[in-house]
Amino acid sequence: MWLIKVVFTEQPTGSSVLSDVYLQIMPVDECQRAIFEVTDANICTRGTGFVGICHGDSGGPLATFLNGRTVLVGVSVIVSQLGCDVSLPSAYSRVTSYYGFITEHS
Repeated sequence: MWLIKVVFTEQPTGSSVLSDVYLQIMPVDECQRAIFEVTDANICTRGTGFVGICHGDSGGPLATFLNGRTVLVGVSVIVSQLGCDVSLPSAYSRVTSYYGFITEHS
């Protein structure tokens, strides 16, 4: 399984301290059983050991390391309302699905 790094703030009111958590990528079809809105334009993750991203982390980055560099691969769009320590999936918009739009408007 591919593990990735997410940077997020744990405080509901925000925080100046960044945290990270390692998440496991899960297949889209498996994720769709829990989150019906998920498509191939999404990346689904689940935390390990009941650790994951939190409500309020929407819009946060999903990143991995490639050739010694941190690369943005997703932006969180579906986060559990039940808290950070549940083993429910989260979904991210896949950056490559919107690459044309991003390059056209930047």
